[in-house]
Amino acid sequence: MSNGRTAQVTMPGSHDEPAGSPETTGEVSGPGEHEQHAEDRLTMPAAWLRALHPRRGGAKVAVPPLDPAAPERLAAKLDALRQQVLDALEKCPDPELVAAGTAYLAGEPTAPPLGAAVVVASLSWSDHELAALFAETWLVERGLVFAATAMTELASLTYEVAQDIWRVQRMASDEYHHYWYGWNRMELAGRVRAVLSAASDAEYAQVVAALAVSREGGLHHRVMASFLAPSETGWVTADCAEVSAVNVYLAHHLVPAISTPEQAALIADHVHGHVAANSTSLATLVDGMGVEVVPMLIGWLGQTYDADGERRLLGTLAELPSDAAMRALLDRLDQKHVQPAFLRAAARFPRRAMRLLAATGGKSADQLLRAHVLTHLDLVEEVVASADTTAAERITGIANAVPVAAAPPEALPEVLVSPPWARKRKTRKPTVVTGLTCADAPVLRWAPGERDNWRSSLEQGTGTAPTTRRGRRSPAASPPTAAGGTTGTTRSPCSSPGPSGWPRRSSGSGGPPTSGAPATGCRR
Repeated sequence: MSNGRTAQVTMPGSHDEPAGSPETTGEVSGPGEHEQHAEDRLTMPAAWLRALHPRRGGAKVAVPPLDPAAPERLAAKLDALRQQVLDALEKCPDPELVAAGTAYLAGEPTAPPLGAAVVVASLSWSDHELAALFAETWLVERGLVFAATAMTELASLTYEVAQDIWRVQRMASDEYHHYWYGWNRMELAGRVRAVLSAASDAEYAQVVAALAVSREGGLHHRVMASFLAPSETGWVTADCAEVSAVNVYLAHHLVPAISTPEQAALIADHVHGHVAANSTSLATLVDGMGVEVVPMLIGWLGQTYDADGERRLLGTLAELPSDAAMRALLDRLDQKHVQPAFLRAAARFPRRAMRLLAATGGKSADQLLRAHVLTHLDLVEEVVASADTTAAERITGIANAVPVAAAPPEALPEVLVSPPWARKRKTRKPTVVTGLTCADAPVLRWAPGERDNWRSSLEQGTGTAPTTRRGRRSPAASPPTAAGGTTGTTRSPCSSPGPSGWPRRSSGSGGPPTSGAPATGCRR
């Protein structure tokens, strides 16, 4: 952080001042100092609080209460899926998994957490509500210790398909499940983690003790334990190091667990931006690391596969009270999506934006600096006092420039003073000529030789009308036929092109044309 300040974290709408602020230490300060201090405070937007995975000791979020009706709803859904689970268990080669899964499916109260995990792993998840129901049921019926342990067991299971049957099996530490399988496991884990973050100290200690035992099961167990209890920083650091050496595919599961630059450095190279640039991961990272997450976010810029991911990364940088975060935006001002993010950051941190813009070259930065200084003239003296000589001269040069006098209205052309679109215009009534009637009888007239040309084309059996030199149909293409029949073309008499300038419509009747008279149903 610049100026030696440390960013403080507050919630939206909080009136509590961060520790060490003038208000809490009793120092006398003016409004300007209070506002300046606010620029060094990290405020978690409400959208971040809704998206993040909460951690014990982190941002305070409301954890939804347990749903007592979840077990009943899960039982009804499992009845319809029971045969699918039984088929998977029958094909499973591991007797321990079969026994545990069978016991849980039968509803035995002593069924171990492994059994719950086996049943979950045996389902193909066509029903998206199942994940939430499993987590909720474990928490309601068996408690946090059971739910947390079941999650570590589930993290170690994968499947293979044998004759269209899912067969559950354990993974070795260097194995990873299919890229699409288990997409919803983090939904279960997220719910368990949220409830654990709000648990009492005694219950939390019980869960940590159970997780410590479960961690002995393997790397997959350990990574899930770190996700569930990120406050156990010793676990997280050890798991980051092991993952980077044994199974880098597990690194993205540790992103929501890390809280120090050392942990981030161990896995940063193994986590791609397109995986991490989602709202949940970014908000959880900021909650855990604060402004120290900036280097990790900068490293992911340009790695996302879509514009939304890039905008989320840039938007996260824009909310961080850090010189490094704002410099990252200034260094990319001419890149797509960056300027809107910088303008948000400048509105949130106007002093920092003025100081850093003044130290940045380039046409875009010059234009933004001029607009920013003129918008915040009240901050110029304060920022200049802490800026270097060159930056201070740029700021004061803009602020002290002789303003261009505004021309009085009488000196401007009337069209600029009162533009036509700003005046109400009188609607003119259209002129209508009444009493017009057409007394002429409708007549079909052929151009000289046109009828003979049309008849000869039909006699040759071409069935197609002559065309002009430009490839258009001749006006004599398909006139009405005799005796109400057709001539080999599929056009009806009144849908065929006629003499030039002769619009027609069909009245639904037909009849043979007569020489010098229009065909029945054809009108001009």
